[in-house]
Amino acid sequence: MYRRKMFLNPIINNSLYIILMSLFIGWYQTRYLEGITSEYKSMKWFVLCSYGYLDVYSIKYVFPVFIWILPQLYLVYLLGNFIYQDIHKNAVYIFTRTDHRTSWFFSKISWLFIYVLFYYCIHFFINILMAIIKGFTLQNYQDLIVIGLTFLLQVSVSYLLVLMINVFTLFFQNTYAYIVVIAGYIFLIMLTGMLAEFSSHYLFIAEWFPFSHSILTWHDSYFIKELQGLFSIKYFDGFSIVQSFVYIIIFTFVAIYFAIKRFKNMDLI
Repeated sequence: MYRRKMFLNPIINNSLYIILMSLFIGWYQTRYLEGITSEYKSMKWFVLCSYGYLDVYSIKYVFPVFIWILPQLYLVYLLGNFIYQDIHKNAVYIFTRTDHRTSWFFSKISWLFIYVLFYYCIHFFINILMAIIKGFTLQNYQDLIVIGLTFLLQVSVSYLLVLMINVFTLFFQNTYAYIVVIAGYIFLIMLTGMLAEFSSHYLFIAEWFPFSHSILTWHDSYFIKELQGLFSIKYFDGFSIVQSFVYIIIFTFVAIYFAIKRFKNMDLI
């Protein structure tokens, strides 16, 4: 019963809102793409604009940032206190049935990843469906690769973001954890916009900001060179997709390490 309840919550229970959000993002991107081109009907461009594109020079206008970050913020709302809530509501139930705290914690972060994965499966399914309805098509195998990379980067960075908030809740009050992580995340986005506007020679620093790794169009990749050239998209020379995945994996393991260390010494009663 406990596992069944855990599986149903919270993504399935909020699937309607997730679908509505994806429809809104798709509608916005449709209007945006119609404004800049009515001829380029590649599905990878539609999906990329929805989840893997943020014009570094438009950050100052805030609304493009809001559209891009909206799925991540809602995911944080749904899962930001996932571990904290379960610890404080079910500690006695869990630890009278679990031999080791570490194994329970790994099961929680595994479920957390499954939820993030399922969340973006809904988003991308609705987004691709809208693209088909609007006449966007798969033009070649690169479309599938770009859509897949966009999906993987979004899932990976969003999981890291949600995981970091859950880890912070083990050290600080729930509210403080949200404020520290989200405020820091948004600050780095705005700092990138300021660097682009006033100190472009320092813009390369943004490669090391967590959010940057989820923006596929900022990467120096063969698969999107055509789009970057066609629409004059700013990207970072040498900023590889492999670099992003290595960055995400390292930070994920570091976060898990400190979380387990803290979790083993927590007073759960």
